[in-house]
This record gives sequence, C-alpha cells and structure tokens, in this order.
Amino acid sequence: MTNGTSSDAGDIRRSPARGSPPVLRLSARAFDSLAAGTDQGEASRVLWRSEQNRRRLLLRALLDHGRAASGSDGPLPPLDVAWDLLEVAEDRAPDEVHAVLAHPPVGRWAARTLSRLLGLAHSDTPLWVDLGYLHTVAAAAAVRAGVDFILPVPVRHRVLVLPTVGSGDLPTRHVWSAVTLHHERGRLRGAPDHPLCSDAARASETWRPARTLRVTVNGLVLTAPLEDADPFRHSSAPTRPVRLSAESARRWESMLTGAWKILVDRFPRQAAVLTRTPLLLAPLPGRGRFRLNSASSGDAVGAVSLSEPDNETWLAETLLHELQHARLGALLRMVELLEPRPGPTGYAPWRDDPRPLKGMLHGIVAFLEVAEFWRVSRTVVSARARTHADFEFALARGQVAEALRQVRDHPDLTRAGHRFAAGLALRVDGMLGEPVAVEAGNLAGLARDAHRIRWRLRHKDRRPDGGDGPASARAGGPWAAPPALLHGVTELCRLWLLDQGDFLRRASRASDTRTGVLAADWRLVAGDLRNARDGYAELLRANPADERAHAGLSACLASLEEQPAPCRDDAVVRPGTGLTDRGADRSG
Repeated sequence: MTNGTSSDAGDIRRSPARGSPPVLRLSARAFDSLAAGTDQGEASRVLWRSEQNRRRLLLRALLDHGRAASGSDGPLPPLDVAWDLLEVAEDRAPDEVHAVLAHPPVGRWAARTLSRLLGLAHSDTPLWVDLGYLHTVAAAAAVRAGVDFILPVPVRHRVLVLPTVGSGDLPTRHVWSAVTLHHERGRLRGAPDHPLCSDAARASETWRPARTLRVTVNGLVLTAPLEDADPFRHSSAPTRPVRLSAESARRWESMLTGAWKILVDRFPRQAAVLTRTPLLLAPLPGRGRFRLNSASSGDAVGAVSLSEPDNETWLAETLLHELQHARLGALLRMVELLEPRPGPTGYAPWRDDPRPLKGMLHGIVAFLEVAEFWRVSRTVVSARARTHADFEFALARGQVAEALRQVRDHPDLTRAGHRFAAGLALRVDGMLGEPVAVEAGNLAGLARDAHRIRWRLRHKDRRPDGGDGPASARAGGPWAAPPALLHGVTELCRLWLLDQGDFLRRASRASDTRTGVLAADWRLVAGDLRNARDGYAELLRANPADERAHAGLSACLASLEEQPAPCRDDAVVRPGTGLTDRGADRSG
C-alpha cells in the first residue's frame, strides 16, 4: 500500500552508524487486513520492522543534533564515545544490541530528546542527563554482548538504569549525577568504590536485574518486561523508579498467565501476533475493579502503562486494545491516512474531552477490537457472565458506530484513509445486527446516552458538526479542567451486572459528590426511574447549572416517555436511539 507492493524487509540488524535501513512496503492485502481485523501476521511484521528502522534513524538524527548542541555533554564524555561502544557491542553480538534498541522506552527517549534538541519540547531535566541515556543504552548493549568497558553514565534520583539489563542504587550527592561505570566479565561497579553486582543477571543488595514475565499456554510463549525503573517507561514526563514488591510481581505474573490463556484459547490469531510484538508492561499506581487504566504512545510501540489488574479478563481485553493502538501508530507513520493539518475535533464516546481526527481514529480501532473481544467471549462464558459480556459488546459496538459516523467521510482523510475507514465500517456493520440480552442492550444504551448528553452539556459551545466553539473556549473553556468524570453511569452499569449485592449496598449509602456519580444515578441504573427523576429534579432546584442532573433527568424522562432526550444531533447520533422502557431492546 505504501509506494508499491510488499517486499521482504531484509536484515534490519545494522549498525546504527553504518548504512541505511532497508525500504519497507506494505501490500494492499496487508493494509486491508488491518482494517478488517484479519491480519495473520504479515502486516504486523512489516509494521514492527518499520518501527525498528525508524528508531535507528531517530538515533542517528539525535547523534547529529546532539553533537551540535552547546554544553550537551556536561560531565559525560561526548556522544561519539557511547556510539563507538554501541558499535563494538553490535559487532560482537548483533542480536543483543537489537534487543536493547527494540526496548520501547528507548524509542520514547529518542523521540522526546530529539524534539527537545529541535526546540519542540521542554524539560527541566539537564540536557546532558537526557542525552546521556545513550550512554546507558550503550552500556546495556555492551553488558549483554559481553564487552568490558569503563564509561561515565548519568544517574537519576540516585538510581542507575541500564535498559533491559537492570537498575542499581548509587549513593550520589545530587538528583542528577554522573558516575564512571566499570564492567568486567559481568561484574558492575560505580567508581570508585560502589560495587553493584558480581553478575548483572543476579540480584544483590544494590542491584535489581530487569524483570521479564514469561508465560506459556499450549506451546505459545508470551514475554513481557515488567518495567518499574526506566525513566521513559510511561508516556508522561520522565518518571522516578517505583519498585514493585516480589508479591506484586507474582500477582502480575498470575494475571498475565490467566489473560494469556484467554487469548490463546479464544483469539489464537491475535495471540500469535502478540508473541512477535515488542510488548512491555509499565505498572501504574492503583488497582481498578473493572476496566484497567491504561495508556500507550506511538513513540514507544508495544509499551503499555496500566494499573495492576485483579481480573485476567480485563487484562486480556486491555492487551488487545493496546495492540491495536500500537499497530495503528506504526501504520500512521508508514501510510498517510490523514492530512497533516489542524482540523475540527469531535465526540469520542469513550472520552470526556473533544478529540482530533487522529485521536478519534485511534479510539475507533482500539474499541472495535474491544467489541470483538466481547463478541467472542460472550459465546464461551457462563450464563451468569453472559449478560455482562453482552453489555460490553453492545456498548463498544455502539460507541464505535457513533464515532465512525463522524470520521468515515471526514474531509481530512486521504484516499488511503477513506479506504481504511470504509474497512472499519464494514467490520462494525457486521456486528450491529447481532442480538444481545434485552437488559444488556438497555444498559448499554443508557450508558452511551448518559455520557453523550453530559458531554454535550459540558461542551455546549461546540458546533453540532463537532467543530470548535469560540476561541476563548479552545484556549481554556469548559473542557480544560473537567470537574468530574462523565462515565460514572457506565461504571454503575458494570457493577449492577457483575455484583448486584454490592451495588445495592453502595447505593443505599450513596450521596451526591464531585466524583461524577449522583445518588439518583444509582436509582436510574437500577431501573427505579421515578425516584431517580425526583432526585435529579431536587438537585436542579438547588443548582440549575448541574450538568450531571440535567443529563440524568433527560435520560429518565426519555425512559418514562415524557419527552425525548435532548441534545440530539443527526450528524452525531443515529435517529431512533433514545432511551426506551427497560423492557424494550436497546442493543445498540
């Protein structure tokens, strides 16, 4: 699809300083398989290779610009010293160097630091510390290749991190420091007298080897570093290490084992793709009861920041969700799907903020995979879990359909972008006719409508076509710092379906707070529509501007057939999707 037909990518393990990466091409068949959800691995292989090529080009550009930056070395030797060590390591063990350069945080560091050198990004971290990450990359590659060296490297917050190798504690005097690292036959020490380990693969009081989870189901192996130390492990600004306890690591391994079994058993094609994906898990604080808090970015394809799971099903769903983000991020760098210009933003049913076209497309692709996950899962789960699986399927397919109506004919799509969007639309259209349990369909419709109405009320300055409102709103309008989350009703629907006993206990103690969930919302989800209506009306008498109460009351009145739900717009909402009585089918 890109500049011709498919061809073999060739050997990508080239010295970062020598030669150019091979040209890659994505066939039309492989391109279409990404939209249709039928990729057997051909498209993904090309995408991952393109990311590896891009990373080497980023490294070369970073070296060139870093050389020219005034004062960029600080207390470290020039970047060329680290580069030379990287070449020596690659000459001895190219596979080991390849593994270090493929480490997702390396890509994020390279892109972020290059943006800083080009004046496109700012950081309070000294430039020599950020550039010095190259020294730690070279040191890590040399350790893995068995090359002895002496090299000054940066230390952040008194922790030395060697990507893919491990991290060690060093008693430095300052937040940003440089130490001279000695490596000799596996032994590491920070000069003059700070031994780290006698073997980089073994833990000591001052050294922690990199932790990698490895799980096997039916002979299919999934490996994923569990990264808690690398400063570039998250998509936000460089992050301090947050050491995982051994018990927490065991829980992660247990959850990943269960999730992998689900994927291998139910989604063998996607599981096979995941085995070849540069996957990395970076734990976030907190533990969600239902859907996990997760995030990823295109500069670190394969890296997933996520909260600790307490259910393997949610982890399995999240892995497929994030795999789609990774593939689309790589695809967008190979194929021009969008015109590179600012454009109007729109309503993404899974987000509280207006989204640009690129963000909309990412969400559509990811949540289409979520819909597929629950479409398949609902056929194999127990009868008790079936209604919840139906709810998740109906919710996701309805969200994707609503978002696609805004995107499919968007003027900023290129010819390839229109072809891709048409493929996505064919896939979701095939889902819309599938029946779901009445209660599941009704609750999915309720969740979507409640979110949409509240979003429209909050962003009331926006035009009906999804375009921007006044310039003052764009600069710092009602969505700049939302006071409460908009998806509270969705979470209540999940609780109702998964644990009605807990729902009723918590509903009896519910009070109106700023968390986004009102006492009346509990009654709405439980089907107590008249008491919910009275609760919303009472709130509006006390505060006529309460967007949450307005949205809830609209949903109640629509369900009670007293009036149609407001804030409808045929450009965004399909006609005939208003809330109905709980006895009617709202399958979405």
